[in-house]
Amino acid sequence: MVRVLLVDDDPVARQCVKSSLLGAGYDVVSASSGGVALRHFQDSPADVLVANIYMAEGDGLKLIAELNRLHSDLGIIALSPSPVPEGYLSAARAFGASEIFMKPLDVASLVSAIQALVRG
Repeated sequence: MVRVLLVDDDPVARQCVKSSLLGAGYDVVSASSGGVALRHFQDSPADVLVANIYMAEGDGLKLIAELNRLHSDLGIIALSPSPVPEGYLSAARAFGASEIFMKPLDVASLVSAIQALVRG
């Protein structure tokens, strides 16, 4: 089963996306911050990271960069609010995100992107 690590500091958004991904058949581990996500990943690595790049603690981009550095084969999808501060989207791509989705999120498109990453 494909494991997805979902990271978002918004508990409502995180639970909504998690429920949708569980319904699509994924094993989902969720975290409210980059630090918590790193601990989850170390305990049980994921196949795909779905992370909000603009969180209150400011660690979304840092998380993407760190996990991409440690696990270059990890599929990475960035989530972003709209509007987002200048430079965040290009930084997410530079740090390893292959897809970027703006909030509010189209979950069907997210599921399709995860499927594409897993298939390679």
